[in-house]
Amino acid sequence: REGDLLGDLVVRELDRTHRIRITDLPPGKEIEYRIVLLEPPAGMIGKKRPLWIKHYYKEILLPVKSFRIPNKNEFSFFVFGDTQLSISTTCRTVADRKKFMKKMRSLPGYQNADFIVHIGDMTSYFHDMERDLLTDLLDDFAPEKGENVRPWVMVRGNHEVNGIEAERWYDFFLMPGEKGYYSFTFGDTFFIVLDCGDYAPVEKNTAASGAMINMDHLMRKQGLWLEKIKKSEAFRKAKYRIVLSHVEPQLNDRSMDQAVRKMTESLLKDETPEGMIHLWIAGHIHKFFRGVRGSDKLVSPYTVKKPAKKIAPVNWVAVDGPKGDSSDPNFSYLSVNVTEDKIKLEVVDENGKSLDCVEIDKEGKL
Repeated sequence: REGDLLGDLVVRELDRTHRIRITDLPPGKEIEYRIVLLEPPAGMIGKKRPLWIKHYYKEILLPVKSFRIPNKNEFSFFVFGDTQLSISTTCRTVADRKKFMKKMRSLPGYQNADFIVHIGDMTSYFHDMERDLLTDLLDDFAPEKGENVRPWVMVRGNHEVNGIEAERWYDFFLMPGEKGYYSFTFGDTFFIVLDCGDYAPVEKNTAASGAMINMDHLMRKQGLWLEKIKKSEAFRKAKYRIVLSHVEPQLNDRSMDQAVRKMTESLLKDETPEGMIHLWIAGHIHKFFRGVRGSDKLVSPYTVKKPAKKIAPVNWVAVDGPKGDSSDPNFSYLSVNVTEDKIKLEVVDENGKSLDCVEIDKEGKL
């Protein structure tokens, strides 16, 4: 049994959200699990009782379920993001978004993926986390009958700092080490997930529309962590290395983007077989763009007059999201297939029409 512990106390009556971390699970095996709720005696909170009276908790056993941690070098994953609502006339309400998400779930790339990546900005703000996150968004992805249960990879975007309950995002998605950035290995591929922070610097005692965030502290700690990651055996021996980040490494010139750019500069300079980043996947700009390492070529139906970096430091792609002032949300999604010889990317629009298709080999060449 594993419990939601605080100082080795098991019963967490004052918390509605429970996080239990289970480690060292064997890959490739089917794991059975059951959630057990403990119901406290009625009227226990706030009542003074003699110390020698025992409290008996009723066990509520939920159904046994199972999942499998895939263990294969060839796999696929599906990326989408920026699902926050906007004043776009076709993606203005939760109901509008549900329609787009339902259509998205029918796409072959989503159906065949081994795991799903949300690249950040899940919703506009978090004022009521359980409603904004669960009822209004994640409930749309509850597995239907016969549908596989797959892992999700969550990337923190700048909108995850918005709202009076923004800090509760970490109640659901805090990674090992009590942070929002992390790494993991899937097959022969090493993934780095960045936490890009937000615009407002804490020293000015301002916040966009929610919690303040200490960007200098976040970037300093994350930079030291990246240096350590680069020296790890898992990173050096990986066949492919992929960065998942809400912001992209080339276009925007705002403080958040520049902070991430500065933090990852040395990481992206390494072009050796043991250190090269093969691909950077992003969202944030609400437009489909793809950059080519070492080139000023930008693949997109849109134009940029003056990117922050003329030359792309890495192969990167950003998926589309709803425009704040557009009549068309122009959602686009990314399907990634990793094989022994290459990484294949396909960008599709909300109707499944292919917008772009490219392959990256083990040397990072398109």
